Amino acid sequence: AVFGASLFSTSNLTFEPNLRIPTPRNYLLGPEDDLVIEVYGHAQQTYRPRVSPEGSIHIENLGPIYVNGLTIEQAQQRIVGRLRTLYQGLNLAGSGIQAQITLGSIRSMKVTLIGQVVRPGTYTLSSLASVFNALYVAGGPSPERGSFRDIRVYRNNRLVRTLDIYDFLLRADQKDNIRLHDQDIVFVDHYHTRIE
Repeated sequence: AVFGASLFSTSNLTFEPNLRIPTPRNYLLGPEDDLVIEVYGHAQQTYRPRVSPEGSIHIENLGPIYVNGLTIEQAQQRIVGRLRTLYQGLNLAGSGIQAQITLGSIRSMKVTLIGQVVRPGTYTLSSLASVFNALYVAGGPSPERGSFRDIRVYRNNRLVRTLDIYDFLLRADQKDNIRLHDQDIVFVDHYHTRIE
């Protein structure tokens, strides 16, 4: 067996992204993301807006708030600023009224795996998915022909990262296991040399 092949064939080891984690700080909001806005303290209210195809959210009695491409922190500042017209002093010390904004549910994206993978094709994944998540769903590199050392991620026709699975297996190094974006292509090359 090829060293590392079992990583993608073990059924009890999944590289499914854990959705019960705090939203990653660098996650960028986009259409179809659901937000949860909780106002608490002297006033209590929960809003659950979904980001529209145009990239904004709608809250009753306020105009649309554009959040596309913002992190949760940036969106929180923008939304709280707008909510202050409804809740005076929101999130200011001593006002007794706070708001917290979290991600309710996470949009999906399409990623295509080509080259020497066990099950090439286009997959719908959570937009928190990394290269390993995508490889796992596609069965990993083909043990007969696929490279474990030369896995390339293309975004908008540009190579954005090259991944070596052995960095992870030998040193637990995940620096190249980047989060994928919608329409990314993951390409697994033929192996060049193989050590028995």
